[in-house]
Amino acid sequence: MSKLPITPVATGTAKVGGTDVPIRSLTREEARRFVEAEGGLPSEVIVLTSGVGVTEDEAREWLSTVDFPTGTGLVTDILRLSGLLAPEDPEKAKDPTTGSAATS
Repeated sequence: MSKLPITPVATGTAKVGGTDVPIRSLTREEARRFVEAEGGLPSEVIVLTSGVGVTEDEAREWLSTVDFPTGTGLVTDILRLSGLLAPEDPEKAKDPTTGSAATS
């Protein structure tokens, strides 16, 4: 048995076209794959397949049919939940135990 604790990934919802879509944060391995692929459609596909639980084909099809703000918004929400982007609200970045800005 591992001495390291297993903790669940964060979950939440994102608003897409007025509908709440369940999302989850990326695992460390998924985040590594995203960072390595960053800069093009493949990186967005990685985020959507992991964060929403769709296939790569479904992610590509969805990205090709929605407008830029909608696609980017969902990807951004997943990246924020994963800790790969700063929260939109700076207050959410504060350490709840001290009230000061959280650092990594």
